[in-house]
Amino acid sequence: QPVLRGVVSRWAAFQALVLRLLMLSTVPVESSSRVVFIQVLHGACFACFWIAAVDYANTAAPQGMEGTAQSLVSTCMYIVGPGIGSVVWSYIYQAYGAQVAYICGASVAAANAIALGKLRLAQPATEPLLKP
Repeated sequence: QPVLRGVVSRWAAFQALVLRLLMLSTVPVESSSRVVFIQVLHGACFACFWIAAVDYANTAAPQGMEGTAQSLVSTCMYIVGPGIGSVVWSYIYQAYGAQVAYICGASVAAANAIALGKLRLAQPATEPLLKP
């Protein structure tokens, strides 16, 4: 059974994140129950990005260091990222409100997806889209 890898999986994660954040930016306070249904996209975002990150760490690591590389991915994902993100995004949320914070987040994710696409086009296609 094939598993999506690398660039395709990262691109799918960014697209799902953009959609999710834009949808969250439209939820009025009185309809906050809609958030539960929108958050279903979080599973797609996380799964696609995690698959790509672990696959890249495993592929890029020197032989015998794959486990260490995957530990670094985990550390960045669960410690470094939330630490920086909570400071930056909570400031934006408090200063400008939820809608602006979600739209800014969607913009950053979209910019990352575009940059990823441009980087991919600039490099020869050596990575298969599907791994058996």
